Amino acid sequence: AKLPLHNSVLAPGGSVLYSEKAKKCLQPCFKVYLNASLETIKSRITEIDKRGIVRLRKMGLDNLYAERKGIYQSYMNIELDSEKNSADEAAVKIVKAYCIRQLSKNKSGINYISTNQKSMAGFNDALMLGLAPDKGLFVPDKFPLFSEDEIALMEHLDYPEIAFVILRQFVNIDDDKLMDICRQAYSFGIPMEDCNDFTIARLDQGPSASFKDFAMQLLSRMMFHASSHASKQTIILTATSGDTGGAVASAFRN
Repeated sequence: AKLPLHNSVLAPGGSVLYSEKAKKCLQPCFKVYLNASLETIKSRITEIDKRGIVRLRKMGLDNLYAERKGIYQSYMNIELDSEKNSADEAAVKIVKAYCIRQLSKNKSGINYISTNQKSMAGFNDALMLGLAPDKGLFVPDKFPLFSEDEIALMEHLDYPEIAFVILRQFVNIDDDKLMDICRQAYSFGIPMEDCNDFTIARLDQGPSASFKDFAMQLLSRMMFHASSHASKQTIILTATSGDTGGAVASAFRN
């Protein structure tokens, strides 16, 4: 019988991944590995448990633990330490990881075109050139659309994670690196304050207390990443009415 892969939570047991057919069947699923130490397993396992563990008698518990851990880690989507996370903490991390995975399946392959229509560039060139060769500004050649279901998934994410799933459509940066960049850039909070019939998002919590920190903290890290393999020195020239200069200086000083 077919496994109910949609709208279901499956606990297939420890030995199921020895079956290539089962692995193939479970490939589309979001797979969570709840890791426990060998010491913990030894303290909990009973003689009755041992009777039902495949390959235990042949390999011994220590070797079997190492073998299965390797299989799980090569196949999982997320690994959680069951001893360091409460049930609620684990649930939040699983939901976040699931949402990010669902929102990261597709990528639009965006290029950049000048507003003067005479220059095209990929992400890295558009980022580092500033003005296009035809003196226009680079803008995306298309804009991806997020469905209502995808936007609903974003409600489970924090600001750096939302930035990641949106920005990955526009940039040519490895996903793991881009997530690091977003977490570093947006390490400050964004308080929401209710004022009668409207809500205020506080954008003054960054290092320079300016809303320009949202652009500059990200831009500086992206430019550093793009230029990390180049031998050229980069000069940052800023025209400022006040807050831009401080945000740029704060973002690029290191």
